[in-house]
Amino acid sequence: MKPLTIPFLLLCCLGFVSCNQPSTETSEPTKKSDVDRFLKDFNKSAALEELDQIDLLLARYEWPVTETGTGIRYWVYEKGKGRHIKNGDQIKTEYTLHLINGNEIYNSINDGPLKLEVGNSNITPGMAEIIQQLHEGDAAKIIIPSHLGYGLAGDGNKIPSRSTLIYDLKKIRIINKTN
Repeated sequence: MKPLTIPFLLLCCLGFVSCNQPSTETSEPTKKSDVDRFLKDFNKSAALEELDQIDLLLARYEWPVTETGTGIRYWVYEKGKGRHIKNGDQIKTEYTLHLINGNEIYNSINDGPLKLEVGNSNITPGMAEIIQQLHEGDAAKIIIPSHLGYGLAGDGNKIPSRSTLIYDLKKIRIINKTN
């Protein structure tokens, strides 16, 4: 399902639920509970669909990934010889970022290298979690589910709502080491 159709379907369903309820004050809790239940079911369904898409991608490419407890999947396809990356380190890496449909969104050739400070709130929760699993010099494929990426909002530029992010990080360098 295209990302733009999900909000449209949500609005249509909410309109349907609200139109079928009597407009008495005693029905207000029922409306809220119906909407809450619908939203919970919708989110669960969307999350399961995203997991299915990730599983299909992994089956197609046969990447031997490790899965974290939060659902991030990663594969270090080239082991570095540097130390483990930790909170407070500043890193720099060449990269490409794709959506799950294969569309390339960003890359270091056009947008410059990816620079981030580990533990800084300016990076997505998924990247903050997974970067600390890596070592200086690693090259890795990383699949970040939408809820740990840019979520419902997207990035306001090229990343749409509810997008699974697929990073290919190459030769991660620590540029400012913490003790």
